[in-house]
Amino acid sequence: MIATIRGKVTDRAKNSLIIEVGGLGFRVAVPLKTLEKYGKQGLVASLFTHTYIRQDQLALYGFESMEELQLFEQLMTVSGIGAKLSLTVCSSGSPDEIRSAVANSDVSFFESISGIGKKSARRIVVDLKSLFGDEREIDFEKGNLPSYAEAIEALKHFGFSRREAQEAIRSLGNAASLTSGELVKQALKQLGS
Repeated sequence: MIATIRGKVTDRAKNSLIIEVGGLGFRVAVPLKTLEKYGKQGLVASLFTHTYIRQDQLALYGFESMEELQLFEQLMTVSGIGAKLSLTVCSSGSPDEIRSAVANSDVSFFESISGIGKKSARRIVVDLKSLFGDEREIDFEKGNLPSYAEAIEALKHFGFSRREAQEAIRSLGNAASLTSGELVKQALKQLGS
């Protein structure tokens, strides 16, 4: 699997960049804002990638941040939402805007995206709300949504319920300024006492 790609942009298409690495040109499908940022030939692009493999297709999808990549992969877990439609959703707003739309059950946000109807929009909200919708219960006005979500998922892997993880993180006084790793360490201390 190709996890990252870094190289010179040699060309662009409707929704992808051609990135040259060691004499090979890789076509990488990217969100619109990334296409606009790196759309000029000669710029060096550094992207996190998702390698998409199907019987009749091998494709690379590239994102500027790990947060965008994770959102793209979460969108692909929704029934009926494939890689191309997930990329379209990622192009429609920032990860925080998309997560906020899910957390607030804003079906109209997703319906306004080309290729997504009412049924698919509802499915996105319902399926993804179980992944990260509940994290909105924590005080996210202070920022750090990706760190909270990552910390909660890590704590779940340690055997704690989502509710226990949320309560432990909520009880940390300085949670908004911590990275996900720091959140996990402090929450584990809290849960262990």
